[in-house]
Amino acid sequence: MVSILDKMKAPYESIRIETEAAMTHEHPKVFEEIHITYFVKIPVAYEDKVKRSVELSLEKYCGVAAMLRKHCPIHQSNY
Repeated sequence: MVSILDKMKAPYESIRIETEAAMTHEHPKVFEEIHITYFVKIPVAYEDKVKRSVELSLEKYCGVAAMLRKHCPIHQSNY
């Protein structure tokens, strides 16, 4: 996400990502659902670029998200 924002020339001040996950109760315990929240300090004029960078990172560039998405939903929100 950071490299995507840099390529878009979007001047962010800070980026923080928090994750929460629900796991099954039976063994082997695996993720049932994942929620990712992005906190980005960026000028309002560039908010659309943040949304696009999140989409690109999750859908195209992140191998971990690609593997996990095959087994459980990944939800995201931006703040």
